[in-house]
Amino acid sequence: MTENELRDKVAGLAEYYAKKGDVYEWSPELERLIEVYNNHKPLTRGIAYKPELGGWCALFVSDLFIETDLSDLIVTEIGAYEMMANAKACGQWKARGTYIPKRGDIIVYAYQTTKDGKPYTQYHTALVTNSSESVVYTTEGNVQDRVLMLAHAPSDKTILGYWAVDYDGTLYRIMEMY
Repeated sequence: MTENELRDKVAGLAEYYAKKGDVYEWSPELERLIEVYNNHKPLTRGIAYKPELGGWCALFVSDLFIETDLSDLIVTEIGAYEMMANAKACGQWKARGTYIPKRGDIIVYAYQTTKDGKPYTQYHTALVTNSSESVVYTTEGNVQDRVLMLAHAPSDKTILGYWAVDYDGTLYRIMEMY
């Protein structure tokens, strides 16, 4: 398959889930995605997903790569911050404002909130399904407790950057880090 066909394969599955509408907080379909992730070996950092861990945005993105048999292009992960760290470790991280993401890339956000009255950074990740200089379209898990398709301004300050996934055949496995 060509690079664009591989990108379409991952992004097409994300769009399918969003349009189908049956992946939402603790739905049978989300439970299935969790099972797919937890059964994929090796588990990054040896951590299986459990409900008490909270958000499932990175699990959703990882599952897209697992289900399309492209999990060797990224380091699958259940943590958005860790997903960003893995992109940096692979040399595939592009900061906001330095890159126009492509279909099939991974976007990472950081939101400043408060937790117990103290400043707290909350991370989130999604799959880019289309983009231009003026808009980035994404499909995101764990937004309003479901999978949604959204649009963002590339200048949005909550966007930290992108995992510019290398679909052209160079495979990265950094599992030995864990």
